Amino acid sequence: MDNQTGADKAHEALRSSELTYRRLFEAARDGIIILDAESGQIVNVNPFLVELLGYSYDQFIRKAIWDIGFFKDVIANRSNFEELKARQYLRYEDLPLETADGRKIDVEFVSNVYKEDGHDVIQCNIRDMTERKRAANLIAAERERLAVTLRSIGDGVITTDNNGNIDIINDAAEELCGWTQAGAKGKPLSTVFKIIHENTREPLENPVDQVLATGKISELGNHTIMIAKDGTERIIADSAAPIKNKLNEIIGVVLVFRDITEKQKLLDALQRSQKLESLGILAGGIAHDFNNLMGGVFGYIDLARENTNEEKTSQYLSKAITTIDRARGLTHQLLTFAKGGAPIQKLSSLIPLIHETAQFALSGSNVSCVYNLKENLWPCIVDEN
Repeated sequence: MDNQTGADKAHEALRSSELTYRRLFEAARDGIIILDAESGQIVNVNPFLVELLGYSYDQFIRKAIWDIGFFKDVIANRSNFEELKARQYLRYEDLPLETADGRKIDVEFVSNVYKEDGHDVIQCNIRDMTERKRAANLIAAERERLAVTLRSIGDGVITTDNNGNIDIINDAAEELCGWTQAGAKGKPLSTVFKIIHENTREPLENPVDQVLATGKISELGNHTIMIAKDGTERIIADSAAPIKNKLNEIIGVVLVFRDITEKQKLLDALQRSQKLESLGILAGGIAHDFNNLMGGVFGYIDLARENTNEEKTSQYLSKAITTIDRARGLTHQLLTFAKGGAPIQKLSSLIPLIHETAQFALSGSNVSCVYNLKENLWPCIVDEN
């Protein structure tokens, strides 16, 4: 009685196991073919494969796997089948198949040999990879478009993961930093993107660290210098922003920066020009007032010279008038500078100009000048004042 009960239990367990397998076989979302390992004939196919390929159940059953033509790229003849059986396991990741209505699909083909009721059978699993492959191609195309876009951007672009390690570096960033994509990938940003303050030469805080800490956009201040791999220094402007996924979680940072060295030089030159313009206005005002004062002094000295009978005094007064005339010429230069005008040039002999200029420069000092000038010097076009 006990033995009969044990046999019944074993039979019930076997029946339950077969029922479970049947349900899995019928409900599987992969195509399944069961082959007889001796003859290569199809013993069974599940509904999903019938639906996937568009052929009826009867078009599969009791036909040799190499005769139905679906898997000619894997099992074209009996010899291929024997090889499959001998290897016990076979897998193809990208196998092309044609359905009954002429559609082309790509499948993953996996076969295993196992025992059933004492003899070998082969189970072939066929998974439709068409949509997955299409999705993979779309992702690859999107990545290529992103790469092309990044290469086309004139600014340097670096993306990092949420640990601050470099993921992507575009062509402009490669040129500015002196690192290649292959050499920079996976490295901490601070290794590739070294920045210091222009005046203090102190290292500056990594902008990616700021973004990861605050979750907000970060911009560098003025006077930021980036030191490239070869030691080249560039003044840069940059900003860093978080990269977020659909759940609004930060998964990385994108850093955009540009070389503003030449721009900064132009700004500095413009500021100097503006300072010179202000200085010119000031010089013009002073020169105008000084010229008026010298006009009065010149007039009184000229009157004194005309009203003196002493030859020595007249000579001193004439030299004073000459000096004042030179001073008025200097104020004329200042006015020319203030107005932005061109110098008034004429053809002049150099020798008397040199004598007068030296005497004017040394007047009032205890320094004397000795001249060693050739008499045949060519005249020059100059503004004497």
